[in-house]
Amino acid sequence: MKQSHLKIDDRFEKLAVYQLRKIKQMEKEQEKLRIEQLTFLNDLRTEIIEEVKNKKSMDDILSPKQVAKEYQVSRKTFDRMVNNGLQVLQSHFGASVRVKRENLENFLNDKYHVR
Repeated sequence: MKQSHLKIDDRFEKLAVYQLRKIKQMEKEQEKLRIEQLTFLNDLRTEIIEEVKNKKSMDDILSPKQVAKEYQVSRKTFDRMVNNGLQVLQSHFGASVRVKRENLENFLNDKYHVR
């Protein structure tokens, strides 16, 4: 009877060792997947930031309507800014008015200390 009892204990011990190995293997795989996920998310974040920077640089020339929408000012306020020295792009009298984003932001920072 003791021999069969030992065999059962040995089997349970072997099973426990096997299960512990499997658990450790699964933990390693889980850590590997977590690292891959973090790497993917970091790469995606970098890609999105670059895309936003590129979009902002492509939109460097703004219409009064775009200025009003992005900076939450009225057209009348935009016209006041132009009268107060905001440099605009206009090929001739009566042509559409455009403003460089850089000029607008510099103007706002200088006149109104806005960031």
